[in-house]
Amino acid sequence: MENVHPLSTAGAARRPGAPRPFRFGVVAASARSGEEWASKARQVESLGYTTLVIPDGLNYTLSPLPALAAAAAATRALRVGTYVLVNDFRHPVLLAKEAATLDVLSGGRFELGIGAGRPDAAAENRMLGRAFDSGAVRVARLAESLGILKGLLAGQTVTASG
Repeated sequence: MENVHPLSTAGAARRPGAPRPFRFGVVAASARSGEEWASKARQVESLGYTTLVIPDGLNYTLSPLPALAAAAAATRALRVGTYVLVNDFRHPVLLAKEAATLDVLSGGRFELGIGAGRPDAAAENRMLGRAFDSGAVRVARLAESLGILKGLLAGQTVTASG
């Protein structure tokens, strides 16, 4: 077992669980350059959308977390988020640190979406040379990860065993 110390999200404008109004967003996953990506984020914001999300997967051009940091830096009010990260691809302690960092750098505009798998997850696991476990196993790992993420992002010290 390992004790993990809390992370600060002091820059966060909204806390998990706070009510949110109905919104419209855009899913985007590609750009040929940093400027094209920043321009796309600014366009999404100027068109009145509230959120830009990026999917997770090996077949997409951009990696979600760095791309979201760039989108947040290029905009003023646009919320940025992950369109369901694959839990098994990331350690929850490292993801909590990355999420807290993105939330601070974006002024509280980051939204984290995470799940137990997606339609291409089995093929992507094979590409990585990894087994694709049953839904029950993946959901159990997701539940453990969510407990770690929620605890760390709430400023608690957590104990992880998995």
